[in-house]
Amino acid sequence: MVIECYGCKGLGWVDSKHFGPSKCPVCGGTGKLANNIKGENPEQNEASDLLDTQGRSILAGNNKNRLLADLENWLRANNKVKFDHRNSSMNTYTSRSAKYYKNLGLTWVYTGGGNRIHLRKGDYKDADPDNRVLYKTSSGADLWGGYPQFIIEEQTDVEYAKKLITYAINFL
Repeated sequence: MVIECYGCKGLGWVDSKHFGPSKCPVCGGTGKLANNIKGENPEQNEASDLLDTQGRSILAGNNKNRLLADLENWLRANNKVKFDHRNSSMNTYTSRSAKYYKNLGLTWVYTGGGNRIHLRKGDYKDADPDNRVLYKTSSGADLWGGYPQFIIEEQTDVEYAKKLITYAINFL
């Protein structure tokens, strides 16, 4: 069975505000995925069944990546969030900024063995009562690109991340 690519919705290309139109990194520009995925809609499959263009599991097989895949399935199901692009280490999602009235990066989810996400720049103190969002390293240096970071290690962290992302969509 060959099904439509979830990355480009069968078009074979993706449009990124940073790079313009380019070949879809998920399907390699074919618009179709191989018969390695069980159902008609990859978002409805278990995350461990998602494969990249080389037939490798998107997950590295550890629990932290399964949690990130659960978060990505939630992001893809959210109608306010748009999958922007995938590079070698993370997937990028965008949404309309409530503050600037234009599409901005919303969250960056590591795909290659990491257990963290980066969030849209802003202050999360209202949505982060436990002060779990990191803004700087322990030595005081900025994190990747100056973006806030959140570590996901268990299922409760996924729910907390959803709350942070929802806050970013509605207020940042």
